[in-house]
Amino acid sequence: MRPRVLAQLALIVSCLEGLQAAPLGEQAESADSAASYTAPSQGGLLELLHQLELLRNQLASLNGRLEVQAHDLQLMREQQKKIYTDLDSRLAVLEKLAATLTAGNAIQNAAPAAEQGAASPQLLPELPTAQNQPQSPQAPLSASPENIASAPSQASVVDEFQMYSAAKDLFDRGQYEEAIAAFQKFVASFPQSSNAAAAQYWIGNAYYAMKYYDEAIAAQKALISQYPNHPKAADAWLNVASSLMAEGKTEEAKSTLRRIIAEYPLSEASEAALARLRTLP
Repeated sequence: MRPRVLAQLALIVSCLEGLQAAPLGEQAESADSAASYTAPSQGGLLELLHQLELLRNQLASLNGRLEVQAHDLQLMREQQKKIYTDLDSRLAVLEKLAATLTAGNAIQNAAPAAEQGAASPQLLPELPTAQNQPQSPQAPLSASPENIASAPSQASVVDEFQMYSAAKDLFDRGQYEEAIAAFQKFVASFPQSSNAAAAQYWIGNAYYAMKYYDEAIAAQKALISQYPNHPKAADAWLNVASSLMAEGKTEEAKSTLRRIIAEYPLSEASEAALARLRTLP
């Protein structure tokens, strides 16, 4: 009886052991599957983060290049505007010179006819006087220097054009000291010239190119004071802002740039001022 009971107990124990072994195996297999799934998931996440960082760096680099290109484009626009303004000024002087030459030729053509009339004077009718004496004959007016004194001076117009052109050529060649002296002489000689404001502007630019920033600011402010409504006034303020930035006066430069935007909103200088403000801290 006892051996049979022991045999049955042994059979029951073996069955229990089999039942316990099965869940443990399945649990181990599930753990291995979870481990094999988790490892690739972490590696993929790190790769995605790395690619995202690369994309951010590339985007920042592209934004920087765009800002540089936009700044270069604005500089090109400013240079083009200066060239066109200078060309317009020179054309205006040439037109004025052509008109003066035409008027001078007309006066010179009229002079021989007047002199011919003077060679054979006609007696005027006798006029009554207190002594009832006849008057001497009077010759018609001739084209004398006194009669043509009011005509525009051809020489002055030619001198104005040549003096401005010579000063601008000095500036273009980088001879800034000579250009400053030439432009100052031009402004003193022709203060009413249509190119006087432009000459004052180039004086300030020449000082700026020589890194004499205080002198550049003073020259441009003189232009603004004398010609506040001239198209060069906005460009003069822009040069003032550049000089302030070169001196490290960032806050004053910002204030000047904001002034350009407020007072000259439709000018190209306003666009340049806005672009520069975006690059400043």
